[in-house]
Amino acid sequence: MNAFLEKCGNDFIRAYVDLKMLTGLRQGQLLSLRREWWDSKQLIVPPAKGGRATAYADNPQGELANAIQALAGVHGPNAVRSTEFIVTTRRGKPYTTDGFRAIWSRAMKKYLDATGNERFTENDLRAKVATDAESLLHAQERLGHTSSKTTLTHYTRKARPVLIHGRGNWESD
Repeated sequence: MNAFLEKCGNDFIRAYVDLKMLTGLRQGQLLSLRREWWDSKQLIVPPAKGGRATAYADNPQGELANAIQALAGVHGPNAVRSTEFIVTTRRGKPYTTDGFRAIWSRAMKKYLDATGNERFTENDLRAKVATDAESLLHAQERLGHTSSKTTLTHYTRKARPVLIHGRGNWESD
């Protein structure tokens, strides 16, 4: 991840990834974040697929506030500021899925050209958030899933420990 952030050559993608890794939000949710959902202490995001809203409380270091501020200001002081959305283009409009995909592809190409490492998708970041969570419940909450089965089946990618029991007595009588 550090190599990607260093080599991708795009401040917007760096800020986007930072917020993605803190929240685990879906791409559509992240690109449509509204200013009214952020009150400088927590980000309350409505559900994308049923269920209930997810409240992301900032930590004492202010990492969430810093990530939101970085993403909102990534285009510099001359960018048009949206009063409605946090994540916008230089013109103050929300990104389309295709527009974001093009930016992601260019950043990934720079990273691959510079490192020769393996390609990964934007959705792989969401899986990394789940995999790095301290527990299945924590991963489920961060991703906004109503069922831990969804989190475990689709997003948790680290190996599950399995206890091996002895064979017992397999000798025939």
